[in-house]
Amino acid sequence: MTTTQGRNGNSHIDQTVEWITPERAADILNHHNSHNRPISRNNVNFLSNEMRSGRWMVNGDAISFDTNGNLVEGQHRCTSCVETGIPFETVVIYGLPPEVFPTLGRGKLRNISDNLALDGEKNSTLLGAAVTLVRNFENGWLQDSVNAKLLSGEHREILARHPELRDIVNRSHKRHPRLRNVAITVGNYVAHLVDAGMAEEFMTGLDTGADLPKGSPILLLRNRLTGGPLSGTSTAQGIARFAYVAKALNAFYAGAKIQLLRWSKGDDIPAILGFNYGEPIDPARATQFSEPPRAAQKVVNTHLN
Repeated sequence: MTTTQGRNGNSHIDQTVEWITPERAADILNHHNSHNRPISRNNVNFLSNEMRSGRWMVNGDAISFDTNGNLVEGQHRCTSCVETGIPFETVVIYGLPPEVFPTLGRGKLRNISDNLALDGEKNSTLLGAAVTLVRNFENGWLQDSVNAKLLSGEHREILARHPELRDIVNRSHKRHPRLRNVAITVGNYVAHLVDAGMAEEFMTGLDTGADLPKGSPILLLRNRLTGGPLSGTSTAQGIARFAYVAKALNAFYAGAKIQLLRWSKGDDIPAILGFNYGEPIDPARATQFSEPPRAAQKVVNTHLN
């Protein structure tokens, strides 16, 4: 244990590294947590997933108590410990002055964009969104708020499986702002895995809108994504954009002419170019779809549901 004298010379702050068991965490929450902010379920769920996955690490963030024995930092970690039944190792600080409580918890948590930038990745905001979308599509978590947030270091594992995603993101960043959203970027990535030439044809048409005939899936998608309710940033709008991109790509690769693109909240998330929702986007499998079965999938002047 390390003891540090407070700035006023009248208090001592003790610091140690301990294992917090579920029993100890429950005691802390029941008897030493009378003055704290409301619990955030999203934060508890994230920390619980970190513990279950074995990604929890001692990183210097402390479970902290004031001179009265009250918990002033760490209630979410203790709650996750109780709910998962998994003990965790952490720094523990005792003896903080009670008046420091309002100053705690002010630091901005690093998000995936921050972590990618620290790793030296370019265009980290769009890349982070693309990595998250690929991961949640593969796991069937696009509509799952509990599991939607990436765990520590998970972005590196996803990029190791999808290294070409970086290049698509960097190229997307140079396109028209309309085409920089994550749904189009991930759709473009999957399309390139299947047939890079057709992917470029699709993206050029989406960008310019030139010479697109009536019934073109590209034209319908372009009209859908230009302004209107799909231009927002909510989770529901993001899922809808992805669904429309997937449907347009499926129709384009099948050589189909369509009258409209339709997807509503509650509908199944569509497959994209042979990759089903909830299954891995395996680059090694993309060659199976490199020559779309256009004759078998031909849909002329029909609704694409």
